[in-house]
Amino acid sequence: MKSTLKRNIKALQNALIYTKEAIARLLGVTVKSITRTMVWWSGFWILIKGRSPRLYKKSLFDKHFANFRKQAATAYTVIKTSANRYLVTPASPPADNSATTEGGTEGGTEGGTEGGTEGGTEGGTEGDTETSCYNVWDRGRDNQVKYSCGCRDFVALSQAFKAPACKHIYAVLATQGFGTLKEALDANKALDTAALEAKLAIGL
Repeated sequence: MKSTLKRNIKALQNALIYTKEAIARLLGVTVKSITRTMVWWSGFWILIKGRSPRLYKKSLFDKHFANFRKQAATAYTVIKTSANRYLVTPASPPADNSATTEGGTEGGTEGGTEGGTEGGTEGGTEGDTETSCYNVWDRGRDNQVKYSCGCRDFVALSQAFKAPACKHIYAVLATQGFGTLKEALDANKALDTAALEAKLAIGL
C-alpha cells in the first residue's frame, strides 16, 4: 500500500517537473516540436522533431522547476494585510483595474480548496490569470509555520510535495528576506525553539 502511494506521488511530481513547457523554455523549441518524452531513473529522455533523441540530466529540470516560479514572482507586489496574511498583486495591474482577488478567505490557511485542478499548471501562469490577486498565509490554523496560497498551481503542487511553493509564495518569501522556502522554515523553526527555551528558563 505504501509503495503504491509512493509511486503515485512520484508520478505526480514527475508530471509537474518534467513538462513540455519546461523543455520548450530550456531548449528554446516550441511545444509542438516535442514529439515524445520519457522520465527514466538515469535522466529525462526527449525526442524533438528534426533532432536526434537525447537524455538530459534531471537536475537541469529540477532546478528550473523552482527557478521558473522564483522569476515569475518578481512580477508581483506584496502587501501585508494581517499578522500572517499577505495580498500578492501584479506589479503592473491592467489600466481598467479589473484584477480580481482570488485565493479564498481566512479559512483557506490549510492550502486552499481540496482537489484543485487536474495536472496542475506551470507556475500558475497557464491556469491562474496574470491579472489575479491572491492571498498567501505564512502560518496554518494551528499557528505553525506553513505557507499556503489559493492559486491553482499551489493546489496542484500540494498534492505532490510536502512543502509546495508557487510564485505567489516566492513573492512573499522575497519580502521576508528568504530565497527559498527551506530557509524560511528553518529560520522560523529556530525562532520557535528559542522562544520555547526562553519560556522554560523562566519556568512558564
